[in-house]
Amino acid sequence: MGGSQASHARLAEIERVGGIGTWTWDPRGGLWWSAEMRRLHGIAPDQSPVNADYSRRLVHPDHRDDVQDSWRRMLRDGVPWDLEYRIVRPDGTQRWLAARALPDGVGDELRQVVGIVRDVTEDHEAEDRRRRAHEDLAAHQAILQQIVRGQPLGVTLDTMCRDIERRFPHTYCSVMLVDEDLGVLRDGAAPSLPAGARAALDGLPIGEGEGACGTAAHRGEAVVVEDTLVDPLAKGYQDIVGTYDLRAIWSHPLKNAAGEALGTFALYRNVPHVPDRDETSVVRAAADVVALAIERERTEQQLVRSAQIDSLTGLINRQQFLQKLVGRLRHGSTRTAVMFLDLDRFKWINDSFGHPTGDRILAELGHRFQKAFTGQQTVARFGGDEFTVLLEDATDDRIADAARHVAEVLTEPFHVDRGEFVLTVSIGIAIDDGLADAEGLVRDADAAMYAAKERGRARWVVFDQQLRERALERVDLEAQLRRGIADGEFTVHYQPSLMLETGEWGGAEALARWYRDGVVVANPDRFIPLAEETGQIVELGLLLLEQVVEQTAAWHAAGRSTVVSVNLAVQQLTDPNLVERLGDMLQRHGLPPELLVVEVTESAVMRHFDQAREALDQLRRMGLHLVIDDFGTGYSSIARMRDLPVVAVKIDRSFTKDLGVTPQADDVMAAVVGLAHAFGLQTVVEGVETRDALERLRTLGCEVAQGYLLGRPQTAAQLQATLSAPPPC
Repeated sequence: MGGSQASHARLAEIERVGGIGTWTWDPRGGLWWSAEMRRLHGIAPDQSPVNADYSRRLVHPDHRDDVQDSWRRMLRDGVPWDLEYRIVRPDGTQRWLAARALPDGVGDELRQVVGIVRDVTEDHEAEDRRRRAHEDLAAHQAILQQIVRGQPLGVTLDTMCRDIERRFPHTYCSVMLVDEDLGVLRDGAAPSLPAGARAALDGLPIGEGEGACGTAAHRGEAVVVEDTLVDPLAKGYQDIVGTYDLRAIWSHPLKNAAGEALGTFALYRNVPHVPDRDETSVVRAAADVVALAIERERTEQQLVRSAQIDSLTGLINRQQFLQKLVGRLRHGSTRTAVMFLDLDRFKWINDSFGHPTGDRILAELGHRFQKAFTGQQTVARFGGDEFTVLLEDATDDRIADAARHVAEVLTEPFHVDRGEFVLTVSIGIAIDDGLADAEGLVRDADAAMYAAKERGRARWVVFDQQLRERALERVDLEAQLRRGIADGEFTVHYQPSLMLETGEWGGAEALARWYRDGVVVANPDRFIPLAEETGQIVELGLLLLEQVVEQTAAWHAAGRSTVVSVNLAVQQLTDPNLVERLGDMLQRHGLPPELLVVEVTESAVMRHFDQAREALDQLRRMGLHLVIDDFGTGYSSIARMRDLPVVAVKIDRSFTKDLGVTPQADDVMAAVVGLAHAFGLQTVVEGVETRDALERLRTLGCEVAQGYLLGRPQTAAQLQATLSAPPPC
């Protein structure tokens, strides 16, 4: 007898340590629960024996039918019973349990059922936290995309408020904006607050003791009013909080990059409340994104105030030019012409000396144009290094004079950054025939400008019917492309990258080039889109992949292992033979797969997500590393990256344009990098052209940088020489 008791005691101790409750049930003797089973259900050990009805009542109403149905199925079919469900303990707390039971017998021959139960609440709570984190990141990514795309601020703020309200039920969310002129807070967004409450809070003074929001904006730190009925901060606002039942308020200040107050982000509840750690973390992150949206909006408002003027050159901008042209075509009584100017090889200046140098040249050119064009000639900066001129009373002689005048403006060299630059310009001219609209006239002038470039640059061409035949050139280029692939005219250049943490060379990106007899046939920005449009990209991609794998394997065999990344187009990614062909290349050349990185654009992945994911999964199983290219320019949600086997994202060069120069660019880059890191993804940043941008990326914790500052695309031999020397930065 004593031995039996000792065995039971040992079993009970094992159950307690393992957190596993046991139970039995038979048709005659009823239900028996172990002591641990009782503890898991919140029942005292000395409580009277439980029965089946009592056990069912402990199951959460949402799960009661599932438990009952699965129980009946077990009794009927004699199959094991496996289920996870919630219970409500007698004290009202809820727990998740995982149950498993085995029946001994079936139907009338059932002798008993033996089962175990364990508490899996922490597993469910952890999964809930992961799910909420993914949702939060996805929501913030969507907001960032709205910011980048210029979504109206009111829509962005409403979206964020609603996201927070969904995240924390029974909560009202508001955003208030600082009115610097009056020193008050203005209503920005509060989609769920009553209109009367919003009106009453609008104009809230900024200062100590002016409610939670006014005080938070004044202090520059979060303010929690746990109970508005007793907190002195709400003393002067009892009418508002009483009328609209705002019992608890938590207000977080919104600040710009300089730490200046932009507004407040507040949560309201109908009961006393103190935010927990989860709420604090989520709202702090949301407030940072909201502050970024507000700061961007204010910057844009400043631009709107000078919307007619290009800030760099001082000339009217594209929109204003088109408005003037529309008015001229409608009401002008004399002949009208448009000149479209494009600086020749200006991209070379930007690429070689950096955009700051290019911008200073454009600014100087703007000043020259303002002095040169007056009266019936209106010049505008149309975009980038493109300018347009509106000519009134445009006789043939006056058109020729204007074109020569433009050339004369550029005759004098530009002295910038200790360098002397001599520019030429290609000019396209379109003359109103009484049928074209403003957009059409500019389009025709643009087509003529491209004809001028093709004829040697530094000249002007008047649009005529022959230019409409330019489409035939595209057909010719397509035929050359097909021949070039067959004749092996395509080769690979390599652009190096830098590991920012160590300052050492990282690897290189393989880039396609097209030569015939040592001369460039067409640039990648022409032949790559054409190859994609015509379906030749798959064949071209295989040819280039073969070269990359062969070259990388040769470096590896020579003891100079270099990680090389290759770009795959959407047609390649969805090619059912891709994985097999690439695997064959690796095997034939003896290249370890970890030396090859595959880059795919986010737009390509998201357009064909299921196919892309399957292909990427197969590539990853082969041992290749995968990167999302041009990140930030498409329509993906970073939250979906968790479904892809990628290790990094390559942030598009558009995010680096003003990096290290403007706080807005730094904030956007920091937000994108932070989101990527939150998912465990490394960041590769392209388009790095200044040391300021490189240092800012180091500060933000980016892993890899690539750009002309570090190295231009080069041949395989040149790359090895580059990688053998210390990095320039």
